[in-house]
Amino acid sequence: MKSGLFPATRVYKAELDQSGNEWILTDNGLGLIKKGEKKMTPYFVDAKDGREHADQAFYGFAESQDELFFASDRGRVWRYNKKAQRFTLLELPTKSAVADIAVVHSSELVAATETDGFFTYNLKTEKATHYSHIVCSDFPHVPVRSIYVDKKSEVWFEQELVGTVAHFNPSSKILKVEKMRVEPGSAYRGHPAFHIHEDSHGTTWVHPYGGGFSYFDRKSNSLIPFYDDLDSPDWRFSNKMHAAFSDRQGNLWLCSHSKGLEKVTFLTTQFHLNTPVKHNYESLSNDVRALFQDKEGNLWAGLKDGMLRVYNSKQQYLGYLTEQGTIAQSGTPLKGSTYALTQDRQGILWIATKGDGLVRAEKRGDRYLLTRYKYSADDIYSLSNDNLYSVFEDSKGRLWIATYGGGINYIEKDKSGKLLFINHRNNLKGYPIDKCHRARFITSDRKGNIWVGTTTGAISFNENFKNPEAIHFHHYSRSSTNPHSLSNNDVHWILATRKGEVYLATFGGGLNKLTGYGKGEEAIFRAYSVADGLPSDILLSIREDKQGNLWMSTENGISKFIPSTETFENYDDRSFTFRVRFNEAASEITANGQIFFGASGGIFYFNPQKIRKSTFTPHIVFSKLLIANEDIIPGDKSVLKVILDDTRELVLSHKENVFAIQYAALDYINPANIQYAYILEGFEKQWTYADKLRNATYTNLPKGHYVFKVKSTNSDGVWVDNVRTLDIEVLPSFWETPFAYFLYVVAILLIILITVYILFTIYRLKHEVSVEQQVSDIKLRFFTNISHELRTPLTLIAGPVGYILKNNQLSADVREQLLVVERNTNRMLRLVNQILDFRKIQNKKMKMQVQRINVVAFTRNIMNNFESLAEEQQIDFIFETEKDELCLWVDADKFEKILFNLLSNAFKYTPVGKSITVFIREEENTVSIGVQDQASV
Repeated sequence: MKSGLFPATRVYKAELDQSGNEWILTDNGLGLIKKGEKKMTPYFVDAKDGREHADQAFYGFAESQDELFFASDRGRVWRYNKKAQRFTLLELPTKSAVADIAVVHSSELVAATETDGFFTYNLKTEKATHYSHIVCSDFPHVPVRSIYVDKKSEVWFEQELVGTVAHFNPSSKILKVEKMRVEPGSAYRGHPAFHIHEDSHGTTWVHPYGGGFSYFDRKSNSLIPFYDDLDSPDWRFSNKMHAAFSDRQGNLWLCSHSKGLEKVTFLTTQFHLNTPVKHNYESLSNDVRALFQDKEGNLWAGLKDGMLRVYNSKQQYLGYLTEQGTIAQSGTPLKGSTYALTQDRQGILWIATKGDGLVRAEKRGDRYLLTRYKYSADDIYSLSNDNLYSVFEDSKGRLWIATYGGGINYIEKDKSGKLLFINHRNNLKGYPIDKCHRARFITSDRKGNIWVGTTTGAISFNENFKNPEAIHFHHYSRSSTNPHSLSNNDVHWILATRKGEVYLATFGGGLNKLTGYGKGEEAIFRAYSVADGLPSDILLSIREDKQGNLWMSTENGISKFIPSTETFENYDDRSFTFRVRFNEAASEITANGQIFFGASGGIFYFNPQKIRKSTFTPHIVFSKLLIANEDIIPGDKSVLKVILDDTRELVLSHKENVFAIQYAALDYINPANIQYAYILEGFEKQWTYADKLRNATYTNLPKGHYVFKVKSTNSDGVWVDNVRTLDIEVLPSFWETPFAYFLYVVAILLIILITVYILFTIYRLKHEVSVEQQVSDIKLRFFTNISHELRTPLTLIAGPVGYILKNNQLSADVREQLLVVERNTNRMLRLVNQILDFRKIQNKKMKMQVQRINVVAFTRNIMNNFESLAEEQQIDFIFETEKDELCLWVDADKFEKILFNLLSNAFKYTPVGKSITVFIREEENTVSIGVQDQASV
């Protein structure tokens, strides 16, 4: 502020009014920065003209609908009219500075002074009321630093007095000073500051200066320590807080003096537990095994300690049933552990016990007339077993009993009125007693079928019978080869709904729904398990609420099944405010719609119409990016320029296509219960439901543009519309860029051009060869024709010459010349014959004429034709052979021609005075014949 822009040395506050204007409160006047502007307008600034308002400090700010209020020195409160944009002075009768100011009820002003208490000022009547430590002796005589007005208009004063806070109600005019016990601590650590806030539930949380964190109870108009009262057994954490904050969900976050950060979650009480005997431990006295509401609205609860307790409709305890038939809180309890109850059409209670048979309780005035029926080996019309698990009255008025060991029974009366128990020992011959002797539950559906749950499956039969021997029993059990059979044989409960559907609760097989019948009256079931949303496959009982939803007790809490959508809503210990473990086949739905379940700790109950899942929609944040399992930190040279959550598009190179994205939904009630689903559009076609996994990993992602989407449930497991997206661009490698594709096109074109050129050249050469071959053929035919013409004269010449040479009278000179003529004639004939042979070879008509000859003599004979030529050219003509005779199978004509040509070439290129050697060498498997000359290169 010393820069010259505003002549002040200290800023007390910076406030924003409802119009968006910013007000700067300093030790030398006010500064106004209007909305959308950067220039500051000064008010009450020390000026050279010596105005009376000069050199004023401003400490507090408040706003009403039409005015702004600024607290200043010497009891001054400046009022700023928004419309007229003009200040007027309100002077309070005090010389103390006004430390803070607040508007209450839009028409009343509260102004706190530093040393002279506080004032209330009615804006309409312009009347001020002074509350000082003189008038209010309880009000601490220490400076007031600030004031806070909560949503109920309670005014709270900040004063630096350890554990003390004063609050004032403008409506009742009651001022109260709270003095909280403060946890002792070292002086050098100082005193935590005063702070106050309100949460989303409307609770005001107050931390006095120095400690004593509490909440305000408006009914008692006092502060209540929040689990931090000294010496209290409920003490949880330090009552000295450095900070306290409540989020949108009402979670309380505490930064305590000694234990760091604490989170407190306030769960709504939707479920209740009525504990018969208050214990801090599990006891048979609280272990409820049977529940039933009679026609008078009383709730009967059978406990495993043998007590059959009775509660009225308001769940007030009336007493227990005694052996004398009274409902009392003293006396001998009814013998036997009650496992089931029912009330027949005459209002008679039937009590099924484990081990002590069936008890008939007929009400006579204030007491019950009790009659017990038990198993007797001597009476086949007695109960089949004393371990009774279920009792039920069908639509015909027959009473059915399920026993654990003796199958089922139903009651008939003989002519004398005696009760007869019809079972497998007498008339119920068709019942499969060998397999189904352990019956747990019995009921009927709306089609007149009786259903029995046993440990080996379910049994059904029609209740419309006259002769028990004629009953046809259908037994349904699990079959490993039939996916539509029961999922488990241990059936704990069977429920027939108002719509006529039948559901079976199994121990380990989840929920089974009867969907129809196949061939041979075989039942078809649809099973629901953990995979379909159940919290556990161990179901204990089922009840239907007024909306047709099914509520089930399981080993992992309770579950609500909605038949119309075939979905489950689960509630476990995190949904309750207590721990609970449910018992089998212990449940009841009352006339007013409340559902009761028997639990090890008492009677668990709730109103299903009031059970609501949270509708909170948590925001999803992107918390971390990992590339090749390495955490990426934002930076100038990093893939991330800002944190991942603020990144709108993630651009990756082709080498960075193996990455993982971590995310989280910000629901702090129960974050461990949040489920997630994600999809990478452009790469995946379906959402991946990742349960509670908070990261998605992708490997070897091809180049292209993708959109990563993630959604979640809230902490109650409800899927909400909170999809968060992130654009991802994987850049191509160099060989996938447009420039690379251009190079590929150029290369392909070059290859095509080169290929065309080569093919054209090959075609041209083939054409030239063809032409040359044609020319050669013409030449060959020409020479062949000429050879035929030459051959005849040569033959005619050779004949006379040979004849003349036979004349012994020729002179030596003439003979020598004739010999030369003969040799050259023979040579010419050989050349002519070679031309003709070449033509034969070309026409594939040449044949080998193999004969056995002495190649040494044959070679020497051919050499004789070149002796005269060797003498003429002074060439040393040498013949080398290891043997004088060597016989081989050869074509003599071809051998002669080859050797003759070799020698002709040798003599043609060998200079005068050099040598030509003809050699024959025999090796192991071959014979080499060669001509070696000294021709110049």
